[in-house]
Amino acid sequence: MSLDLRYGIFIWPVWLYVFLFQFSFLLYQSPHIPAEDTNAHALPPDSLLSRCIDAFEKRDLNQATSYGIQAAAQFHRQKKYASEALAFSYLSEICKQLGTIDRTIAYSWQGIDYARKAAAICQHIADTAGWVIALNAEGIIFRDIGQIHPYERYYDSARACYLKALKLIQLSGKATNYIPKLYNNLSQISTEYDHDYAKALQYLSQAIAINQKNHNLISLSYNYGNVSQVYQQMGNLPKSIEYARKTVSLAQSLQMPDRLLNAYEQAYESFKASHRYDSALYYYELYNVINDSMANVEKTRQIADMQTKYETLQKESTIKQLDLQNQSKSRQIGLLTTSLILMGLLLGTVIWQYVKAEKQKKLIAQQSEQLKTLMKELHHRVKNNLQIVSSLLSLQGYKTSDESTRQAFRESQQRVWAMSLIHQRLYQTDQLTTIHIREYLTELAESLITAFGYDTHEVDLQVNSNCEWLDVEKALPLGLMANEILTNACKYAFSEITHPSLHIHFHEANDQMHLTISYSGKKWDKQLWLQNNHSFGHQLVATLCKQLRARQEFDIQDQRTIFSLSIPKIA
Repeated sequence: MSLDLRYGIFIWPVWLYVFLFQFSFLLYQSPHIPAEDTNAHALPPDSLLSRCIDAFEKRDLNQATSYGIQAAAQFHRQKKYASEALAFSYLSEICKQLGTIDRTIAYSWQGIDYARKAAAICQHIADTAGWVIALNAEGIIFRDIGQIHPYERYYDSARACYLKALKLIQLSGKATNYIPKLYNNLSQISTEYDHDYAKALQYLSQAIAINQKNHNLISLSYNYGNVSQVYQQMGNLPKSIEYARKTVSLAQSLQMPDRLLNAYEQAYESFKASHRYDSALYYYELYNVINDSMANVEKTRQIADMQTKYETLQKESTIKQLDLQNQSKSRQIGLLTTSLILMGLLLGTVIWQYVKAEKQKKLIAQQSEQLKTLMKELHHRVKNNLQIVSSLLSLQGYKTSDESTRQAFRESQQRVWAMSLIHQRLYQTDQLTTIHIREYLTELAESLITAFGYDTHEVDLQVNSNCEWLDVEKALPLGLMANEILTNACKYAFSEITHPSLHIHFHEANDQMHLTISYSGKKWDKQLWLQNNHSFGHQLVATLCKQLRARQEFDIQDQRTIFSLSIPKIA
């Protein structure tokens, strides 16, 4: 409540005699209360089904379910059975999505029930195309259930649905466009359940032939991706890479984000299985770019939807307020004779508005705190997941007797820990997107010193910085590069020295950030280091430098090894 409004409460006699007509309208105005869609039951079934589809595409699954059930009931009463079957097919897909999101098998069974209702209606009205669609939806949900232990036997139910749909198409000659999809789905069962990769490739080759003939590039991209996955399972990695590249090429020509995402993921898996880590890393970075872009688009769409709903509610409230104002005009004569009563009511309304405004402020403050809590929980969960990865690497390292392999696992574990340390600091402070860079570098260095068996009190560790906070998007790759340099120092340079020293200096100047790490100990052969660019650590630093457009320098001065990194603030 502003100071002017508070003063206005105490000069109400002036308001009464000067603005009596205007205030008479306010008596009947109501506050804005968000209203639910209470008129949905009065809509025709076609409109309800359209709202169901729109809500489903926007991933508002609960609202989509409500509209779909109402649409199916009205179609049934009007004896529009084809439309009723279509509504049940959408409800089946909605339940599948709910089961996938909540990992609740009850939703999957409900989805099967809706799919069977759709199939029964289509069979009754001899709608072969709708029957095929319902059988395919039922089979997909059975496959989802079969992926859960101990329900693997439902893969057979999924297969039966797909084969029945194929038989219907062959007998009727209708819905032939579904044949490639059914072959593709059958190949998944052969791969995941039967492990009959030859049969899976047979199904996929049939699907590919049809899609090539019909020039159906979208379905063809799915087929190529599945072929690549099958060859990967068979151990035929050259073939897996060949089809992964075909998938990527098709997805790039289509320019569809979801197809690019799946294509890059499959290419990453194929190259990783072939131990071609440079190519795997390349496709993994492309996958992350698309994934982040899709997440940002989804968030923007959700914000736009919320804004549209808010503006709609505001308009509805304005209409209601205008109606109330029109009604109040008929009461103005009576209000003029009861001005004192009106003023008392008005004063109460102002106080009520003040109380309401205070409640709104508290609500906004609570929502802000909830957002902070959610962000902290997100960073906490990411840190926990990275800790699990670190633990898995540690356990795997213990199972090998080869010391070089163990060392590789330890170094990978330390890299994961360097990333998890950032998320740990983010949820432990009120800063949700920046970290205290000096404290982070100090903790990272002390952790590595301890991990390699050195006493932190015997190492001359100095960490300096002319800035306190650094954005997490810069801090994460910077931490990984620092981790590699510090690991090399602890691993090689400190082994032959009693009291090593380690100095880390981070500072900002103009449009550049500079990280300098210098340490004493065993000298390095500069030329040998520059030529040894095949190690994972060397490649990782080079890749991250390329990502940040950073420049790295290496020098040896006065018995000290010096690494310098110069990073543009705007990369």
